[in-house]
Amino acid sequence: MSPAPRDSGSPTADSAIGSLERAAALLDAFDATHRELALADLVRRSGLPRSTVHRTATRMIQLGWLDKPQDRYRIGNRLFELSGLAPVRHELREAVLPFLQDLFGAARTTVQLGVLDGAQILVVDKITGHRPMPMLSQVGGTVPAYCSGLGRAILA
Repeated sequence: MSPAPRDSGSPTADSAIGSLERAAALLDAFDATHRELALADLVRRSGLPRSTVHRTATRMIQLGWLDKPQDRYRIGNRLFELSGLAPVRHELREAVLPFLQDLFGAARTTVQLGVLDGAQILVVDKITGHRPMPMLSQVGGTVPAYCSGLGRAILA
C-alpha cells in the first residue's frame, strides 16, 4: 500500500509542510510594526502549533536566523549578513550610491533608492541628514507604488 499524498493546500497543518515552509512562516510573522515577538505572538501570527514554533525557532536561533535576547524573538544577524548579498542591495546600491550622495548634497533632504517589485516599491537604500523627514518606508521595506513620491516617480 502506498502512502497517502501529502496535502500541500493546508499551510497550517504541521505534517503538511516542510521545515523550510515552517521557517518561512516564522520569518513572515515579523514586519515593521512587529520587530520582536513573544512565543504566543509568533504562534498566533505564523498559524503553526506552539510546539512546532518552539522547536523551529530554537533551531533558527542556532543557525543565527533568529535571536532571543530575553523572552522575545527577533530577526537574527545572520539574515542581515545574507541580505547584503542580494544583487538588488549590493550591485544596484554600489552603482547608484555616488549619485544618491550628490542628490542629497544638492537637495539637503532625505533621498531614497527603490525598485519596482510588482505594485510595490522595495526601498533599497536611504540617505538622511540631521533632520530626517518622517517616511513611511525603511530600507528593506516595501510601500505601495501609488502612495509614495518614490513610487510615483518610478511609475511615471
